[in-house]
Amino acid sequence: MNIRNTLAIGLIGASLALTSTAAIAAAMPATIHEKIETTPVSSGVLHERIEKFTVGGWYNINVLRIDLKDEYTSLGPLYHNEGLSSRSTVKGLVEQRSAVAGINGDFYNTNPIPTSLGALVDNGRILSSPNHLPTFFTTVDNRAYIDYLKKEMTITNYNTGNVLNIDTVNKLHSEFITITMLNSDWGTKSIGARFRNDLHEVLVVDGMVMERRTGGEAFDIPKSGDSYVLTSKSSNLLLFNPGDRVQTDIRIIPDMESIKFAIGSGSIVLKDGNITNTDINIAGNQPRTGLGISRDQNEIIMVTVDGRDTYFKGTTQETLGSILRDLGAYNGVNLDGGGSTAMAIRPANQTVAEFVNKPTEQRNVVNGIGVFSTAPKGSMERLLLTVDSDFVFPGSSTSLKLKGFDRSSNLYHIDPSTVKWSVTNGIGRIENGRFIGTSSGVGEIVASYDGVNATATIRVLNPPVELRTGLDSISLTPGGTRSIGSVVGVDEIGRESVLNSSQITFRTTGDIGSVQDGVFKAASKPASGALIISAGNATKAIPVSVGVVLKPVTSFEESLAIGFSGYPSTVKGSVSFTDEAYEGKRAVEIVYDFSQGSGTRAAYLDFRATSRGLSLDGSPQKLGLNVLGDSSGVWLRGTILDSKGNAHVIDFTKSMDFNGWKYLEAQLPSGISYPVTLQRIYVAEVNTEKFPTGRIVIDDLKSFTTLPVDTKSVPASTKILDPLNKPAQGGGVKVSVYSEPKISGNTLLAKVVSSHRLKGLTEALSSSRIGVQVGDMTSAFRGSISHTSTINGGSTYGKAQAEGVYVINLQATADGIRAANSSQWTQLISDLDGRPEPNIIISISRPVLGESGFNDKMEADLFHSLLVEQMERGKNIFVVQSDGRNSATLKDGIRYITLTGARISTPDDFANYSYAEFVVNGVSITYEIKTPYRFD
Repeated sequence: MNIRNTLAIGLIGASLALTSTAAIAAAMPATIHEKIETTPVSSGVLHERIEKFTVGGWYNINVLRIDLKDEYTSLGPLYHNEGLSSRSTVKGLVEQRSAVAGINGDFYNTNPIPTSLGALVDNGRILSSPNHLPTFFTTVDNRAYIDYLKKEMTITNYNTGNVLNIDTVNKLHSEFITITMLNSDWGTKSIGARFRNDLHEVLVVDGMVMERRTGGEAFDIPKSGDSYVLTSKSSNLLLFNPGDRVQTDIRIIPDMESIKFAIGSGSIVLKDGNITNTDINIAGNQPRTGLGISRDQNEIIMVTVDGRDTYFKGTTQETLGSILRDLGAYNGVNLDGGGSTAMAIRPANQTVAEFVNKPTEQRNVVNGIGVFSTAPKGSMERLLLTVDSDFVFPGSSTSLKLKGFDRSSNLYHIDPSTVKWSVTNGIGRIENGRFIGTSSGVGEIVASYDGVNATATIRVLNPPVELRTGLDSISLTPGGTRSIGSVVGVDEIGRESVLNSSQITFRTTGDIGSVQDGVFKAASKPASGALIISAGNATKAIPVSVGVVLKPVTSFEESLAIGFSGYPSTVKGSVSFTDEAYEGKRAVEIVYDFSQGSGTRAAYLDFRATSRGLSLDGSPQKLGLNVLGDSSGVWLRGTILDSKGNAHVIDFTKSMDFNGWKYLEAQLPSGISYPVTLQRIYVAEVNTEKFPTGRIVIDDLKSFTTLPVDTKSVPASTKILDPLNKPAQGGGVKVSVYSEPKISGNTLLAKVVSSHRLKGLTEALSSSRIGVQVGDMTSAFRGSISHTSTINGGSTYGKAQAEGVYVINLQATADGIRAANSSQWTQLISDLDGRPEPNIIISISRPVLGESGFNDKMEADLFHSLLVEQMERGKNIFVVQSDGRNSATLKDGIRYITLTGARISTPDDFANYSYAEFVVNGVSITYEIKTPYRFD
């Protein structure tokens, strides 16, 4: 692998228009960053994955390049093994047809049976007849073309002399008004009376009419050459009688005998290097599939562009033409897109294919374009070595995968016992196919087999100084369990790697339980304490509480906002208060009617006290209630919403098999994010053959919540200590990043905060040579501070320089830097690569990483990775951002310094007001988060 960073009814999801052949001006948005991975697939076939970040957003483009000059490579149709009347995913079609790769193909009707709009030809055999839309085809001399095919298809009845036009081969009209020929490529059965009783069908075997039916059973379609079924509601088929001799004359222009492979498309999007739209135009940004031909006709370029994704929005049809041109195509078409867009690859000599793009769904399609290879196996010429993790700690291990390939990329069997392994720089050893780190450093893992070598770079980190897990606390009922999950070690500059279980030890304080095989089991009695995880000198203490408290949620005696809803719309019912209570005077009844509709049906008691439902205090582990059953066999379920907005279904019973009152409980899932709410309780029927109606009553809803966690007695966990986060020793160039403390909504606090205190702040800030002023500032505050260089934080892009330091200011929205102003990226990349200063400080208007960071997580990761590249070149990188807390975090060597906002409404806000101060002495630099109004 080489990586470079640099028109018909029922078309699915389509908004159609017909357009002209005029050239169109269209281009990809300007590229900010690009990464290209190139992998050989087979002889003459390459796969490229292009991840492109542009001023218009992200593009995920997958490309197959097929060399038509390669003697072992060919294109052919992908369609279901059971015939054209069946469908499968592109992955499934690639596997069925033993292709090495493939993409989805032609547009298709969905009614009455999904069938392609255009042609499908295989080695001169018409699988599906062409239409008025453009067709891509290759010829027997391996040349590729895009053109509009013409067809002449007739059937002659020699007994009567009648000559009729055959309208289509192996495709259906929604109203069956055309005469269609169905042969064995269609499948095993004709249509019969499946959709209408006036459909005529004529069975022809070896050129003779054998039988005619109207509204009858479907014919078995013979497999012999001149055998087929004619189907239509046209009375013209009544002209054929058993015993008639018939002959078909089917021609395609150009001559179909010269066509090796053909498939229909939607529109020509690239004509002689010019972007155009000739036929179907599906507007807007959509997932796209395209097919291009190079100018010399020697290379086919297959393309998928992902869309309808959090990050990848797809592209327009015009831009698809631009993408094909940029990839080297001279002529090109668009194929079916949207949910059909898919590309799959099946490495040679393997049975299973894999999607390489991100399909919006694994849609079953009618056909596709397959890439086929007949390359013989040869001697091994290439090894590929991959490592599961780029980082390990001393004593940790990571698995290695080694694959061999011949010249044609056929998979070559490797005998693991004869592979020779070595590791440079003495940082580790290889045992049983795993790398084990022994000492810190960077090295190469070298694999040698049959005289061919492969290498992979790996870094062994210094021992961990901090441990992280997905658990910050554990609350369980007695005897309950909780999986610890992965334990991640963190080195002194914030690089992470998962630790092996052999490196981790567990101990507890208090009689709270024990850990076995990575699962903590709570003691049988209430207790509190801590679970302490250790790896070397690094520890993490997790507070634990064992015990349960019964808490009433509602007895339904009080006023409570409730309502009814049903799914699907055919479900009828109601919810109301009733005096038929288990305890007290009132309960709630759910009346339901599942006699209509099909599939899963549900009748909901919706809790409408808040938009999220009924609040549940604490950390409930289960819910209980009393139920008056009706022996209907329905399920009784509930829906919990956690603090992250995720919905979780809980089960009180999977069969209401009782009459009278019964107490039921429902367990909440482990690992749920608290606090939670109860959105609804409902009855459901999942059996499609049952149609119950009935009524149940519920009363006395309660929760079982764990005891609160006592964090005061828990020992401290080890943390990263940043050696640069300290007071400066001596003088140097000062840089400050700050906002104006603005007191709002608290006039008393404003009176307490004297101008003398603000004067102390402005004097301290004025001692900095460079100042980055974040957010809005009053003219009085701004005028009271003086710097040699001042960056207005409200500007789109600001920068300043002093001895040993370069300062950059960026603007960002919740969606990232690009959303604020994409030109900032160009300037940032240029400045990062071109500046000689050893220290770079970047101020940005909002957090970058994590839950409160950019909504565009891919942009956040790109930003971070570019900074890591600079750090690895020996630079100190600092990112100063604003959020609701003061913190300094090291991640992969990048220091993220978070300051509180400027708005102050409480004394605590005032005490937490902060600014960042850096002191630079040549190469060296220190920093502090200054809180001038904290006096503890």
